[in-house]
Amino acid sequence: MDSKSVNQDVQERLDRIFLLIDDNEMQEARKQIEAFKAAYGPVPEIVRSETLLSLYAAGSEL
Repeated sequence: MDSKSVNQDVQERLDRIFLLIDDNEMQEARKQIEAFKAAYGPVPEIVRSETLLSLYAAGSEL
């Protein structure tokens, strides 16, 4: 697998996670985040997605 296809896979997985968050599918987003971290580690974009999940969760408790 070349670098370009790896980068494309990473971007597609990140896009899917952010779409899940936007669609308020938090459980599935969390599962996808964990799978992503297992495959690629804590890259900045995945940390950002976890932060968004935390913010949305805090907002829904109000």
